[in-house]
Amino acid sequence: MQRVTDLLKRFRKDERGVFAIFFALIAIVLIAAAGAVVDFTRVQQARTRAQIAVDSAALALQAKVGQAGVTADSLKIEAQGLLTERIGDASVTAVVESATPDVNAGKLTIIGYISVPTYFVQLVGIKDIRSSVLSEVTRSSRDLEVSLSIDVTGSMRPTGCNWEGKNCTTDKIGDLIDASNMLIDLLVSDTQVPTYSKMAIVPWSYSANVGSLANQVRGTPIGSVPISDVTWRAGSAFTINAITQANPARVQTTADHGMAIGDYVYITGVAGMTNLNNNIYRVRGVPTLRRVTLEYTNGTSVNSSSWTAFNSGSGTPRISKCLLANCLERVTTSSAHGIASGESVYITGTSGTSGVNNSSPDVWTPSILSSTTYSLPGTGPSYGIRTSGGTSQCVKYGCAYFRFTNDSGSARLWQPNNCVTDRTVNTYTDAAPSATPLGMHYTSGGANCIANQIVPLTANKATLHTAIGSTDTNGDGVKEDYRTRTLQAVGSTAGHIGLAWGWYMIAPNFGYLWPSAAPAPRAYGSNNLVKAVIFMTDGVFNTPYCSGVTASDATSGAPGNDEQINCASPHGSSKSQAETLCTNIKAGNNVELFVVGFDLASDATTLAFLEACATNADHFYRADTGEDLLAAFQSIADNLSDLRISR
Repeated sequence: MQRVTDLLKRFRKDERGVFAIFFALIAIVLIAAAGAVVDFTRVQQARTRAQIAVDSAALALQAKVGQAGVTADSLKIEAQGLLTERIGDASVTAVVESATPDVNAGKLTIIGYISVPTYFVQLVGIKDIRSSVLSEVTRSSRDLEVSLSIDVTGSMRPTGCNWEGKNCTTDKIGDLIDASNMLIDLLVSDTQVPTYSKMAIVPWSYSANVGSLANQVRGTPIGSVPISDVTWRAGSAFTINAITQANPARVQTTADHGMAIGDYVYITGVAGMTNLNNNIYRVRGVPTLRRVTLEYTNGTSVNSSSWTAFNSGSGTPRISKCLLANCLERVTTSSAHGIASGESVYITGTSGTSGVNNSSPDVWTPSILSSTTYSLPGTGPSYGIRTSGGTSQCVKYGCAYFRFTNDSGSARLWQPNNCVTDRTVNTYTDAAPSATPLGMHYTSGGANCIANQIVPLTANKATLHTAIGSTDTNGDGVKEDYRTRTLQAVGSTAGHIGLAWGWYMIAPNFGYLWPSAAPAPRAYGSNNLVKAVIFMTDGVFNTPYCSGVTASDATSGAPGNDEQINCASPHGSSKSQAETLCTNIKAGNNVELFVVGFDLASDATTLAFLEACATNADHFYRADTGEDLLAAFQSIADNLSDLRISR
């Protein structure tokens, strides 16, 4: 028993191993304190990501403030989805507590928090760390007039699609549709007071379709003039009752003929002396009021001495006086025909004189007699006498038909459509088309360059969305057959025309064109007003014009020689014209020019040209993919809306 007591005393007095026990107890605290740096660093990183995410959500959702049906609860739900998506870390709990819109102030406030689990400080009982996040985004109080000029050329067409027009390998036009619809929602507010935000849309390829405004923009094509008469004969024919066998032959009529020496005559229906039939002669002499002697048109007398004697036979022999030398057909129009000497005319629709009707591209080059008459070379009595109908049409530039020689040397007779090209005067300005009209666009049969028409400035989002269309009209998340979409990719690239029309849509000088439903653009430099052109393209500019037809100096990708006129553009290449337009748009007009180069990663030259076109480097966007295009349009919308994070 004594031995046990001694052992306990020694154990109580023995201090060996105390440090180990002490260290074991304090180690937990030391590890937690050291690991706190790791935990708090991780929290700080998560909070930074969360703040960026909530700021992005606020910027994205601010455009919905004031929209019909949008409430604080619906904004909160959307903000929560965006926050969770952009945090991208399942271990972090991110919660949006509120999303408060202020319509009058144009403000959206989002409040939330994150909760980050700890690895080390949980050893001392702290299992997670919570941090608050707040973002307040305010839209600038200023008016917006924005023109969206979008490239819908053939290079934007989807590729690698299945037989249904779906599941395409590339779908640039689909990407553009999605990005444009997003831009409309971001820029055009449902609330247009106290400030307004309006957008115009210019789809373009090798021209721009101005629809019903065509005549106001490029002038009304000169149309046809009704034909009232086509004939070679002066008055009625005279019946012949005798022709002598003599030199010169002498013709006798049953009535006074009224002919004079030098008149041209035409004889038909003679029996016996048939040599005279269907030939043109001149009157050599007029022995009596009912007799004439004949000579050939070269002045040699007609010697009928050895010919078969005349007899009336079963027909009616006649002699007719011609209106013109050589009995040419004379065309009379009901009003001034507008054809100048040396110009051509296109005749259609006459009855009784079908021989004078033209088939494209054939035309006549007439001799002008008066403002309402002209003669047709190479014609004669065999072409007949008009009984009804017919039109006379000029065929120079500016007319409803334009005849030209293509770059392969063949004639073409084309018609204007509702699209427009560049103009020869004030080419690089925004002067009103009432003073200097835009160029006509001639195509075979007058087919339109593209189906999609320009849309003037409007605050009607439905109108804008309709013009762009959708890639998923069923709303099932699946892109539909691209061939059924509103925007179709077709044609070559006249980028200078797309750029010019992007400018025209916000130009005060063009304001008189737009209907009252779309108020005219305000003056440049107006107080509290931002004007901007957003110009997007994916290709090299290749299509300049000469007289409303693709010029002979068009480059690769433009219509071929058969569709090019045999003259070069008077203004140079499409690119050089665009460069001048870029300069002039930016020069003192208070217009911001945003430029987006889409899918041009391998074309450094075009990218450099487009970047130089923009207002500055911050206004140029290189979008290599559809996601990049969305991001570019998002950034432009933020810039123009002047959304700022106020808290």
